Amino acid sequence: MRIGKNSKKWFERIVLSCLIVVGIIFGGWLFFTTNFLHPFIHYLDLRGGIIYYKEPTNIIASNVLGFDEVRGKIYYITTNGIGVYNELNNDHVFILHKEPPNEIFRNSWNL
Repeated sequence: MRIGKNSKKWFERIVLSCLIVVGIIFGGWLFFTTNFLHPFIHYLDLRGGIIYYKEPTNIIASNVLGFDEVRGKIYYITTNGIGVYNELNNDHVFILHKEPPNEIFRNSWNL
């Protein structure tokens, strides 16, 4: 059975249209999805790695080096230590807080 040139051309157009639609949907999904359970919490790497709520002025954590979300809790590592943010009840716990060494405080007072 031979397919006519006209039918083959229409088949190619339909397949190409389907691929374009799937590409647009997939691209939109990649661009607009959030990394977190709560849709208003976002990660922004352009300003030194911050995790924020709704707007970049509502900072949850700054100087974020890495993060992961497990069962509604965001575990993150910053340059100052390790923290946990509970998305479900907005509870924020800083597990390990790294203080700057005492030499910095002593040298800053001797200016």
